[in-house]
Amino acid sequence: MLLIGLIDGGTAAFDPLVLLLLALLLDAYLGDTPWLFKRARHPVALLGNVIDWLDRKLNRDKRPEMDRAVRGAVAVLAVVALTGGLGLGVAWLSFAHPWGWIVELFCIVLLIAQRGLYDHVRAVRRGLDDNLEAGREAVSHIVGR
Repeated sequence: MLLIGLIDGGTAAFDPLVLLLLALLLDAYLGDTPWLFKRARHPVALLGNVIDWLDRKLNRDKRPEMDRAVRGAVAVLAVVALTGGLGLGVAWLSFAHPWGWIVELFCIVLLIAQRGLYDHVRAVRRGLDDNLEAGREAVSHIVGR
């Protein structure tokens, strides 16, 4: 029904636009999934941990400015290579396996998080309606992600 023909000599795949629309619908319905992240870290939080680790190892105050700039570029390239490799792996799985599109859809839903952001911004608005301190508390939940 939603399949758009054959790709790569016989592998059926979902149209990326259809996957995006399905992901947006699922995200709007489910919102944040705290039950999932009680057991596992969110992918964005994991990437933040990698960046923090690279920053601690490569960006020390005692190093010369040029050395820190080169190390920063290496850190950026490492993060781009890591995320690009993971993205290519998910894309390959989506095309190579008949049910790989489910993994791709799951990844899209996790990384969009539109509903969660909407809910947090709404909490900030409600907090600011009460007082400035409640608004600041609500903002800290967005910034701390």
